[in-house]
Amino acid sequence: KYVLLYVSASRCPPCRGFTPQLAKFYNDHKDSKDFEIIWYSWDEEEDEYKGYFQHMPWYAFSFSENLEKINGKFEDMGLEIASIPTVYLYENGKLVSKKARGQIPKDPEGNGFPYADGS
Repeated sequence: KYVLLYVSASRCPPCRGFTPQLAKFYNDHKDSKDFEIIWYSWDEEEDEYKGYFQHMPWYAFSFSENLEKINGKFEDMGLEIASIPTVYLYENGKLVSKKARGQIPKDPEGNGFPYADGS
């Protein structure tokens, strides 16, 4: 089983452009490629979080859990979020790609999934 950790925010124009692409990819391939997506919001206001999440067909950390990012949660996991949107891809709990965000728009049919770094 694969899990994609999606990090984005409603105030981010590239995120608003990528989210519909990711939603189509998810709806088209989640069963055949055996993956799930969990969204981690960088929204600063709960109303922004709720408004943006209503357009997403996957799971999400709650808004209160997202406040933990201030305390270095990603750093504790060995991840660095330099920009958003970001997609991390895990297989059975192991990080296999930090670059899935760039691969999904180039491969909407999912032929190259999973997108292991270096491939």
